[in-house]
Amino acid sequence: MKTKVLFICTHNAFRSQMAEGFARALFGDRVEALSAGINPAGLSELAVQVMAEMGIDISDQRSKSIDEILSQHPASEFDLVVTVCSSAREMCPTLPGAKRVIHREIRDMGYGDKTYASPLEEAREIRDNVKQMVIEVVSELVGRV
Repeated sequence: MKTKVLFICTHNAFRSQMAEGFARALFGDRVEALSAGINPAGLSELAVQVMAEMGIDISDQRSKSIDEILSQHPASEFDLVVTVCSSAREMCPTLPGAKRVIHREIRDMGYGDKTYASPLEEAREIRDNVKQMVIEVVSELVGRV
């Protein structure tokens, strides 16, 4: 049976979608990855674009609410739940039975202190941070890629 991991952010549009895509691409033989949002807002085209640059197609993923995910998968099925932003951590419902719940802050688009040449440049940096986070937290459960 595969290890089940859930990534949660506020809108399930960008960071958690990329985390789901990386977990599937890097650990798909050992991990079932899902993502959800507190207030789903649709999949970001920019997320699709920067993931495609890495050879990972997330265009078929869709934005889902945490309630939708929990209606299909009881919290007790999750080996790991990762919130990737403070608002998701604060607003996430209690997940009784989840084996491990952790927080890894990943900055969202437009909120950094750096000046970027373009939104695409900023999205690439966030994508790279998401990838590193996924490798770190999932490797702890199932071993290195």
